[in-house]
Amino acid sequence: MSECRLCTTGQRGFIVHFPSEETCGKYSLRQQANPYVYHPMNEKSVWYEEKLFYKNFDFWREVNAADSWIVEAARWDTAGPVSEGTAHWAVLQQQRPAWWVRDVIDEERIRMMMQPIVDRSDNSILGYEMLARGVDLNGGTISPLTLYEAARAQEEMFRLDRACRIAAIRAGASLPVEQFIFVNFIPTSIYVPEHCLQTTIQAADKAKVLHTQVIFEVVETDFVEDLPHLKSILQYYRSQGFRYALDDVGEGFNTLELISQLEPDVIKLDRKWVSQIGHSSEKQETAMSILKAAQAVGAIPLAEGVETESEAETLRTMGYAWQQGYYYGRPDWVPQTSLHWTRAHDPRSVDKP
Repeated sequence: MSECRLCTTGQRGFIVHFPSEETCGKYSLRQQANPYVYHPMNEKSVWYEEKLFYKNFDFWREVNAADSWIVEAARWDTAGPVSEGTAHWAVLQQQRPAWWVRDVIDEERIRMMMQPIVDRSDNSILGYEMLARGVDLNGGTISPLTLYEAARAQEEMFRLDRACRIAAIRAGASLPVEQFIFVNFIPTSIYVPEHCLQTTIQAADKAKVLHTQVIFEVVETDFVEDLPHLKSILQYYRSQGFRYALDDVGEGFNTLELISQLEPDVIKLDRKWVSQIGHSSEKQETAMSILKAAQAVGAIPLAEGVETESEAETLRTMGYAWQQGYYYGRPDWVPQTSLHWTRAHDPRSVDKP
């Protein structure tokens, strides 16, 4: 099966068409439509062929509408297939609702990439951060930004965040028990911890993952509005034997106050303060203030976004033994068996995950 073209046809339906190798990119959808038409009805997925119509559903009108969107996309990008990252994709994304994220969640089409976290005190891999990616109907990768934007649009943040936590724990089950599994979670997606986190705990127990092996990372710390609620979530995690980390920590009184209030097990220094740290006294001062705040609450400081040998050595001498970044390894579908330190000429020329 070749490239799949997908276009919305309004709030209630859309067209999915699978052109053959011979016709892909040569004819309009209307010309190619010995069709596959997909239309949601009563929350069930129903396939229609050309001569089967749902009430008030005009098949050819829908196909023509899809064609017009592809033509509009072609004005911006003359490349052939409609794939993520092209102007075709951008235009079609504006036209279609984000219903598809529900199918991704329901069908468990979420995979995890793993990025190593190292301990510079003995140059070992101490664990991996699990980074979620969606999988489309063609087996292609859906970026986390696209995935979470769609979930927000469809009010599916709770279910997506839960699905990602479970997928991360399942992926981490393959790691040695002495390595940590860093799992991201969004606090605003959790309402009552005792209820909302039960499936996560059950997933860990079913996968035979030790609770002490899992470190939950609080993301979007800049948007924490209900501190007591966040504390209740983290206290529940800790009561179950899990650990937790604050992600993307930076400067300011609010950050230091957050560290003091939450007393995390790990504090991850934002990559903003890591980049070129050896050439900036301001970044060094910020990194040192975060390190001292971590030490004050018994947390381990971790520097993320390390991309050069200079950054790695500067941070190590400051006291950041735990480090993460492209310098040590890029995210991959399988865990690294050993460190392959990167000394690329320009490590920042590659796209971030």
